[in-house]
Amino acid sequence: MRLKFPSFWLKLVLANFCVAALSVALLGWLSYLKSISMAEHQATSAYEQVLQQYQMRAESMLRSVERQVFQLAQSQRMLLAVRESLSHKDFAAIRELEQDLNRLQTIDLPVSNVVLLGFKGNWMIDNTGFNLGSGQFEPYSRLRELEPWTVTRIESPFDSSRERIVFAYPIPNSFSRPEGLLVVEMLPGDVNRWMNDQADHAKFHVFDAKLQPIVRADEVIGADSLSRLAEVKAGLDVDAKGVIASSADDEEWLFYRKSALTQWTYTTTVSRSQMAKESAGIGWLAFYACIAVFLCMTIVSLIMTRTLYVPVRKLYESVQRLKIRNDAKRTYDELETIAQEFRSLQYVEEHLNHRMKSQSMQLRDLFLIELIQGELHEREIEQNIVSYGLPADWKQLCIAVIDIDTLEDTRYNEQDHHLLLYAIGNIIQETVPQNRMYHCFSYQHTLVVVLRFDDSSKDTFLKLLFEDAQNIQKQVRRFLQLNVSIGLSRIFFAMSRCVDAYMESVEALKYRMRVGGGALLYIDDLEPSRGQPPARVDEHKRELVLAIKSGDETTAKAALRLLLSDLTEGNRTHRDVRLALLLVMTDIAREVLGSSEAALNFATEGKSLQNAITELKTAKEAEYWFIRHVLTPLSRKYEERIAAQYQSISADVIRLIETRYDQPISLEMCSAQLHYSPDYIKRVFRKETGISFSDYVANYRLKLAKEWLVYTEMSISQIAERLQYSNIQNFSRYFRKMETMSPTEYRLKFQSRND
Repeated sequence: MRLKFPSFWLKLVLANFCVAALSVALLGWLSYLKSISMAEHQATSAYEQVLQQYQMRAESMLRSVERQVFQLAQSQRMLLAVRESLSHKDFAAIRELEQDLNRLQTIDLPVSNVVLLGFKGNWMIDNTGFNLGSGQFEPYSRLRELEPWTVTRIESPFDSSRERIVFAYPIPNSFSRPEGLLVVEMLPGDVNRWMNDQADHAKFHVFDAKLQPIVRADEVIGADSLSRLAEVKAGLDVDAKGVIASSADDEEWLFYRKSALTQWTYTTTVSRSQMAKESAGIGWLAFYACIAVFLCMTIVSLIMTRTLYVPVRKLYESVQRLKIRNDAKRTYDELETIAQEFRSLQYVEEHLNHRMKSQSMQLRDLFLIELIQGELHEREIEQNIVSYGLPADWKQLCIAVIDIDTLEDTRYNEQDHHLLLYAIGNIIQETVPQNRMYHCFSYQHTLVVVLRFDDSSKDTFLKLLFEDAQNIQKQVRRFLQLNVSIGLSRIFFAMSRCVDAYMESVEALKYRMRVGGGALLYIDDLEPSRGQPPARVDEHKRELVLAIKSGDETTAKAALRLLLSDLTEGNRTHRDVRLALLLVMTDIAREVLGSSEAALNFATEGKSLQNAITELKTAKEAEYWFIRHVLTPLSRKYEERIAAQYQSISADVIRLIETRYDQPISLEMCSAQLHYSPDYIKRVFRKETGISFSDYVANYRLKLAKEWLVYTEMSISQIAERLQYSNIQNFSRYFRKMETMSPTEYRLKFQSRND
């Protein structure tokens, strides 16, 4: 079919035309701006270099003066002179000093006066000769506080007050309080003439630190320029330079440099038109060039767009025929029609890829689970490796089994275990380099990581294995605040060895009971040697039993920690450790409760005692488990048993007292009847009844005596004899002590009340 109108071709032509026009206009404008910028930059650099050369000439003259001053100030004659109090009598020495000072005043240097001051005698020497006294001395003596090459005004009775450029050098310079001062004076006019002679027809201005002019050209800098310069100069660092607009319309530019030697500012003024005169014809040249380039680009774009449109039109016609056969809605936008078809294909492709990827990951996990279970043959292993896209270019493999030590004392619970394994798996994917990661999957509440190495060096692979394992533990502690233990198998070289390597990793992981949580366990480093527990196990076991019997929970926990430490230390296998734990627990239960079968009654969450001990991972977890499921129940049962025993003994003693009150009764007699020691019966009886054995016997006999006095006709002597008192006097004395009246008075009082 034929299109009504080639809309895409028209859009393509218009787009190429706009792109060509914009690109040519932009290119021409940027070229023009670049040329103007380059011309101004070159002119700016040239004026900056001229200003720098001018500054260098000026500072070279000042440094020359400083150098001569330094040499003269360090001479032996000057050092000796300032330490003396010179007078007119020392004319020979004064003449020699004047000659030395006159050497500084040469034709090449604009030095107007050189002054030497001696603070010891208040004397000075200058062009006028030797002066003694404070009239001229005082103005000069204050110059030592000024910075070098400072413009200042010196007032003197012998000279007119005017500004001078002063350089003052203390003698000697190493003392905090100098003994003399060497001063070089320059008149601004002399410096102005000397610098203008060096200017090479350029117009320069030099200002001091207060923006007072030192050197003036014929031209005068306007007030606006000085104001702008003052604003800029306030924030300048030493040796700063730059250029500022010296007029409101930016037609005048002021170049400036600040000196580090004198804090002076050197300036020169240049007009913008003078800087840009070399680029005057560049604008027209750029315009004509842009027109020519635009015409060429238009012709080429017409040819190229026609060539590019032909395959698009063929593709559109093919898609349109398919849409007609499928009764799809027709459209004359070629690209939109093609885009719709490609989006549909892309959606289908993404959907299929996502399903294939998710299923592929699950199939890889299933394959490796079957592999470590030993359910695959050699040929099946090779076929599945190719089918599932697993790496095949490896030389060594190793299996690491990663397990969470415990969730006790953490912010997680058992319901979070699978989610934590998923998070740890993501951390492993980010931590282990891809060139060493074979695959990672979850199996039996642990993570199994298969690591590969492309080199044949076993030592290098082992080193990298330990580094990766330590990094995994570190990252898990950092992000999840959990301790994980890692068991590493031996290195193997065939996929069929995965089942043995997995068993080695699990076996290595079981040694956490000996080394503790957060362990990195390599099966070759674990060389178990079976042996008996250390001798101090029995000692700590006895301490634990005594602590349980005494009800001292703190001592019991401390003894339990020592006992677990003794059982897990040494080079024993995890099976030996768990068997020793079971035997020790049975012994403790037998000694505390009197029966070893009592230990078999401790079961947690539907598990037997043996299974519960087998599932313990670390010594810390074993301690928590023993405290919760063994120590606390044992203590509670022992207390219940002791309480029942105490109650039984006390009841038997009370029964003996109530049945044998009319016979001699003592702790020894009760001990013989009950088969307990007298001290034990005494302690138990006091604990259960709250009173001593003798007090209870006396109180019971007193109770019987009071009943017999009131309700029987027995004489007092008969009552005393039957209740085993030695004589009636002892009975009466004890009765009066307890009841505040004699037995006769008690009988009369209560019998009359009953009557």
